[in-house]
Amino acid sequence: MRQVISPLAAARLELSRHLTGRAWHDHTRPRWDWCSPETTCWLQIVPAEFSSDGHPSILLGLTDAAPAGRIGPWLEVPEACARIRLRTVRSHAPCLQGNVPQISLAESDSITGTVGALMLDAGRQYSVLTCADVIAGAGDTLIDAPIVLRSERSGLGGGHLRAWLPGDPDPERIRTVDAALAAITPDQARSLVQSFPSLIPQGWVREAEIAGRLAVRTLDAPIHGKAFGPWEGRVNVPGCDARPVYMQMLSYATEPATRPGDSGAGIWDESDRLVGIHCAGTGDIATVGFNALLCPIERIAKAFSARPVLRGEVISRLDPTRVVARPADESSGDIIPKDSTDEEILARTLWGEARNDSEAFMQGVASVVMNRLRRKVWWGNTLRQVCTGGSQFPCWQPRNALYPQMTSRQPPADAAYARALEIARKALTSSLPDNTFGATHYCPIWLSPLPPWAAGKQPRETIGAYAFYNNID
Repeated sequence: MRQVISPLAAARLELSRHLTGRAWHDHTRPRWDWCSPETTCWLQIVPAEFSSDGHPSILLGLTDAAPAGRIGPWLEVPEACARIRLRTVRSHAPCLQGNVPQISLAESDSITGTVGALMLDAGRQYSVLTCADVIAGAGDTLIDAPIVLRSERSGLGGGHLRAWLPGDPDPERIRTVDAALAAITPDQARSLVQSFPSLIPQGWVREAEIAGRLAVRTLDAPIHGKAFGPWEGRVNVPGCDARPVYMQMLSYATEPATRPGDSGAGIWDESDRLVGIHCAGTGDIATVGFNALLCPIERIAKAFSARPVLRGEVISRLDPTRVVARPADESSGDIIPKDSTDEEILARTLWGEARNDSEAFMQGVASVVMNRLRRKVWWGNTLRQVCTGGSQFPCWQPRNALYPQMTSRQPPADAAYARALEIARKALTSSLPDNTFGATHYCPIWLSPLPPWAAGKQPRETIGAYAFYNNID
């Protein structure tokens, strides 16, 4: 059976033939023959809204070594039975730009970048996020290598390298994620939030939703710009004699241009949501329409099983690896009273699970609780059992950082809890529409690997960054 590929993907294959003189028969494995230093620098897929004829096209950056006139204004693509508009420009390879605070390896400050976000992984470890080449660019980089956080406003101390991608220094490997995490303590995380509130977004954006106006959160002031589209090509690494690296990222335009040291800076949209981190500057905006590259936060979250810390989120003072489980001793005065109403228990559950997320997600959690209660299977026969029993909702687990607040006799006194109370009342009076379509389970879309119960299952609905399942036995 003939393999069907998209016109733009097929165009990439056809460009390989034009530029290398060799056929590209393998559609499943990326090849970068056409993107050699002697021919081309990069390929930009131009979205329809930026194209003169209202159709997507391809912009190709050629080096001075590429023969003039070798590629015409149109590219015939036999594999897709399509004709793609093609524009070529003389260009050079983009360059990594290695400020909310600056970060570098402790042993060398030759490459300095920017912290883009505060992250929290599935193990409750706090980390700062930046580009991989800032703190893990060397081929001999080791896990736990010390890093330094620098700021004119406050002393943030150091941390250690926790994870990075790409892990393989091979320059031929295509990078779809360029990011690194440096572990810090909860106290450092709290200090970071207090000193740099501009690091903490209201939410974060899925890659397919990236569009419109953007802002790069640098140390001095935000640099405003606009999303452009998918980009791929080779990128130079400053101060490195190795061959250029190859990336598949998203391009965007800024005015003024980003500067050296901005690698890793967070990129936000107009709704105060994190879009991704800045990776590289590409040069002349007047010629190509863009001048910077970003790595989407969704890719980073999935790759590291971590998520950005959001505005208003409570940061535990305790090291999560040292939290001691407390017995449910009613006499301690700290455990939620046995006479608490279903409304109070459900509201606390919604607050614990969704206090920093959208109202739609909080409603989804309420629907999951009620769906479990109606089925009356192993989750429990009462709402208290469904919410607090077993290992059902993390917020009720003794090792969770929220546990003291969840079990306190005094309910949370914030707007999120007031919203949770209102949703709980509607759920318990059957006046809350089920926006999950009968789901009994949910998990973050960025979680990798997925929980065993989700393996091979298709979610019924997606709300924000969470997938809801109604087909789990």
